[in-house]
Amino acid sequence: MVHRVLTENCNSVVLGFIFNSPTISMDGKGRATDNICIERFWISAKCERIYLNEYQSIRELMTDVDDYIEFYNHRRFHETLAYKKPMDVYQESIKLNQEKARALKEFYIINFKNVVRGFGVMYFLVKITTK
Repeated sequence: MVHRVLTENCNSVVLGFIFNSPTISMDGKGRATDNICIERFWISAKCERIYLNEYQSIRELMTDVDDYIEFYNHRRFHETLAYKKPMDVYQESIKLNQEKARALKEFYIINFKNVVRGFGVMYFLVKITTK
């Protein structure tokens, strides 16, 4: 049922593509070299969720895809992330970046103070020697 609805709705999309002449970035069918991460996501979504269910409407399909995206990012462990969840890895990176930024800020403040102190000494020496 969803396939028929998608086919009927796709005709206007295809015509829009034909008239607007978009540049398609993919290298060809079966070659997912442009964005391997999103291609891998859709393979997982299809195999783990979409192909296992029969949807009665596009809305039901879209709701299930939304649920799968939430599951994929928040509850699914990923082998490539050392069996961590993507959201956990993302939050760890934010914390790490904040710590790096704080350390960098402290480094620049300390060095700026040293430069100011050095400049004050140089200014004092210049004043003495020019009198």
